[in-house]
Amino acid sequence: MLPSLGDLVTRKLALTVDWWKRWAGRARYSGPYRDQVLRSALVLKLMSYAPSGAMIAAPTTALPERVGGDLNWDYRFCWLRDTAFTARALFGLGYHEEAEALVSWMLHATRLTRPELRVMYDVFGERNLRETELPHLRGYADSRPVRIGNAARDQLQLDVYGEVIEAVTHFVNREGELDRETQKMLRQFGEYVCRHWHEPDNRLWEPRGQRQHFTHSRLLCWVALDRLLEMHSRGRLRGIPVERFTKHWGDIRHDIEDRGWNDRLQSYIQVLGGDTLDATVLLLTFHGFDEASSWRMQQTYQRVQEKLGTGPGLLYRDGQSLHGAGDLGQSGAAGNRA
Repeated sequence: MLPSLGDLVTRKLALTVDWWKRWAGRARYSGPYRDQVLRSALVLKLMSYAPSGAMIAAPTTALPERVGGDLNWDYRFCWLRDTAFTARALFGLGYHEEAEALVSWMLHATRLTRPELRVMYDVFGERNLRETELPHLRGYADSRPVRIGNAARDQLQLDVYGEVIEAVTHFVNREGELDRETQKMLRQFGEYVCRHWHEPDNRLWEPRGQRQHFTHSRLLCWVALDRLLEMHSRGRLRGIPVERFTKHWGDIRHDIEDRGWNDRLQSYIQVLGGDTLDATVLLLTFHGFDEASSWRMQQTYQRVQEKLGTGPGLLYRDGQSLHGAGDLGQSGAAGNRA
């Protein structure tokens, strides 16, 4: 028999439980589903890497989206998009220390590749994440292949510029100051967006196919310039080419309003000039591009609910995944439902 571990372990366990209770008690949220929100916050905290402040997408690899299927991706990395959304959520919940650590890690990681941003990094800010299959291993319920690394590292996802810059604005709203090097880096990101916003990319759902002109990617390029101009107007970001950024800001907005809207569907759509719905068009309101009460957004919401809705609060991410084709070749942290 194993000997009793004694009172020391009991005290340590009590201290651990008390620490987590106090941490959860700091949450400022008091709205609907508070218990579920706190549980989600605890999960996010558990996925953080304390030495760097990074947060992984999930602590797993090769778990199948469908048992027996081959959509078994490695999620043990830090997606810039996920990090930006998480920082915003943590700021909103009152977990400022964790949120600021996320933003600091993000700024550190992106300095290593600027002005280009990678889709994902490891917890140290490196990007040696080459995807490899391990045929000698069996996955969950014999689902194969088992993978390590993720090929999304080589994709172009232009939306990450808007995600990173918007996360910095939440940091600025709290701290108020950016050092000279960070300001320089943000200006470089803005210049990169001006040069590349009109190009096709792989988008946030990360299909391993042909690049296209996705409305969501175009939106986040607009967000990038919009937030840079906002920080400049508030005296928090100096030296940006205001006229150049403003021109491209307007050009992107016109492009979305013109080609991102489908008159026949009466909705914003997934690809500029296309006819496929996508749940991400609802983020036009989230990011301040349009008011939720506007006629276009009201029509868009109705179309998305009609075509992609699947129960209270759930949406298929796009028209392709609704019919079972959208997951083929997916490599990132996107599931079938949004």
